[in-house]
Amino acid sequence: MPHATPTVFNAAQVDGIPAIVIQPRESWEVCEAGERILQNSGADIVHAGERTCYNRGTDRIYLPAKELFADKYPARAPGWPSAGT
Repeated sequence: MPHATPTVFNAAQVDGIPAIVIQPRESWEVCEAGERILQNSGADIVHAGERTCYNRGTDRIYLPAKELFADKYPARAPGWPSAGT
């Protein structure tokens, strides 16, 4: 079965869509939301070692201990958008 290719639009280029208003959030709210996303993803996440990587052979995401991330966990998880760092 072939994969469908989605069409993506920039909302600013679509007539009749109101501008998005992004409310600033506290850093702890962002980290809490990111933690929920990782937990709800169903991904097998292992906290071990000092490197961040995804292993296709084991289908696991490897992250260092949370304490090593200071206040930026999970902002440096593989595929996670950078939080300005």
